[in-house]
Amino acid sequence: MAGEKRGIFDTSMFETDIEKIDCRDEIFMLQPDDEPFIAILSQMNKFRTIKTEFMWFEDDLLGNYTQLNMAAHAAAGITLLTVDDAGIFMEGDIIMDESTGETMLITNVDPTNNKIVVIRSFGTIAAAQIDDGDYLYKLGNAMQEAYTTPESLVTAKSKKTNFVQIFSKSVQISNTADAEETYGGKRRNLERKNKAIEMKRDIESQFLWGEKAENLSSAHPRRTTGGIYEFIKTNGPTLDMSSAALTETAFEGWLRNVFLYSGADRYLFTGPLVASQISQFASDKQRIEAGITTKYGVKVRTYHSTLGDIHIVVDRHFIGPHAGKGLAIDVKQMWYRYLQGEDLTITLNQQSKKDHYKLDEYAGTIGFEIHNDKLHGIMKGVQ
Repeated sequence: MAGEKRGIFDTSMFETDIEKIDCRDEIFMLQPDDEPFIAILSQMNKFRTIKTEFMWFEDDLLGNYTQLNMAAHAAAGITLLTVDDAGIFMEGDIIMDESTGETMLITNVDPTNNKIVVIRSFGTIAAAQIDDGDYLYKLGNAMQEAYTTPESLVTAKSKKTNFVQIFSKSVQISNTADAEETYGGKRRNLERKNKAIEMKRDIESQFLWGEKAENLSSAHPRRTTGGIYEFIKTNGPTLDMSSAALTETAFEGWLRNVFLYSGADRYLFTGPLVASQISQFASDKQRIEAGITTKYGVKVRTYHSTLGDIHIVVDRHFIGPHAGKGLAIDVKQMWYRYLQGEDLTITLNQQSKKDHYKLDEYAGTIGFEIHNDKLHGIMKGVQ
């Protein structure tokens, strides 16, 4: 028999679980569906591959300068010169020492040993001592009358490769749980939405920081696709602040190298730490556009440099261990690759007929391609 309740009845007297719950019919996510790099990439280049390993070739023009590389210097009468890279020269080329202004005619090239033979003072400026480290700039070639066509000199093309990677996220829910009503809507739909966000987050992480690898030691092959950092870390211009705050002088010096080969816009993917420091030193000079604009579906602020525009994208992948980093990218050099018939998609109801649960899966066999590492840049060590 239920006990009696005497006196004024207040809220403390409610029986357990008799009160109706006041709950918002929505579940609020701490981490939103916000993957700016993937958003930009999805609107850029996309190309299928017919193999799990795909490749591309890169090229560059012959260099047009090198440096003298001798023990000390080369006196006015010295005609055999050692340089850093003799492979860029041919007989008949005219070179100029940037320090003295003296021009010289190359009469012989030994690319194996990086040596050239020259006629000194080919122009009006007299031969003088040239020092180790002097820049020797190639002006062009000067062929004599009745010349014989010189041998061909072309650059070797550089082969690059990467793998596609199998990404998978699934939602498995019993028929009973799927039938019940819950706050936030059907639980199956909610979990599918969450897995879609997690999938994009994982892909963006891999495309930014992933390392190209193939492991054949298990029952079946497992591959990972290399990301931006993997392909630009060797030759991409790098700014290392060595645990110091970012300065405008350092930033502009880095941009000189980032824009060295092309003035095309760059996108700087970075976190709040770096973005706020750029805003501080740029605001007084109106280097950053007022307000935020949208490009490729992503909100950006644009920093105007005389060298080119760089669009700053605040990306939550650049927090924690990556807080002091940034990647400057020419996005038109990026490609999203997918194995034919295996592009990223969701497949519903993968369960068999005898199973009393629902099984949905997001899956795709995809990879990343980026061209010409010197067109991009790396920032690190900002504190």
